[in-house]
Amino acid sequence: MGWVYRADIDGFWVEGPCDLTEIVARTFFPSDARVLWVDVHGRPSELRWETLRERALVAAGERVRLPADPQGAGPMTYVVGRLRDPDGCPWDREQTPHSLVRYLLDEAYEAAAALQAEDWDLVLDELGDVLLQVVLQAQIQAEAGRFDFDRVAAAQAQKLTGRHPHVFGGTPAASSEEVLEAWENLKAREPHPRHGDERVMPALMAYSRAWKRGEVALGAAGVAYRQRLAEDGKDLSVRERRQLLVDWLAAGVSVARAWHEEAEWVLQSHLDGRRKRP
Repeated sequence: MGWVYRADIDGFWVEGPCDLTEIVARTFFPSDARVLWVDVHGRPSELRWETLRERALVAAGERVRLPADPQGAGPMTYVVGRLRDPDGCPWDREQTPHSLVRYLLDEAYEAAAALQAEDWDLVLDELGDVLLQVVLQAQIQAEAGRFDFDRVAAAQAQKLTGRHPHVFGGTPAASSEEVLEAWENLKAREPHPRHGDERVMPALMAYSRAWKRGEVALGAAGVAYRQRLAEDGKDLSVRERRQLLVDWLAAGVSVARAWHEEAEWVLQSHLDGRRKRP
């Protein structure tokens, strides 16, 4: 970004001589965010972020502590922390990991819709909404002394490194198919806590995952249907097979409607019934 700052246990510092104009212009903090200015004699004075524009030139021997990391998610984690403070937003302070689940799902769907529409300005906005849910959940966990956003990001970087040995481990992969096969093999070796993640998924996706784990099986009618579908589609192209699948799925939805049922909830109820079994 054109400036140098250092992070330590006491915060994020910029040391003079330095022109802070670029920092102020290219990052965001609320106008009342507190900045600590230390002069050449070591005397500290506190000022607001908005007034930093007027005192942008930091002389040699002076230093400035920023409200948070000025790059990446730093400004956002700062804002969310303020919202959760005792004198912050009453609604945000009342939220729990459980109460926020619906918003995480809602925002993910809205981001997916924007991506499908290739509305890139909307994608920018919707991805920010998804990120808010991640940062807010991490903030709640930080308050409980479990982990913070930085640990979430670091853990994900570590996971991605481990699952891409063809990039970081010197194990070559000739095609994307080999990558996916290696990914699934590596993922299978990792512990997978069974907390019913399919409970918050659409029923068809949840059923697919339960099938993959061997937790559901077809009845006699289902076996017959699958054999017929496989026979009908064996000589078709990928596009034609997908259309056949659409036709079969649509037929199921149509039958459900004729029986005054909702296919989504019938399948979800079936999964719920299996989960309750010993």
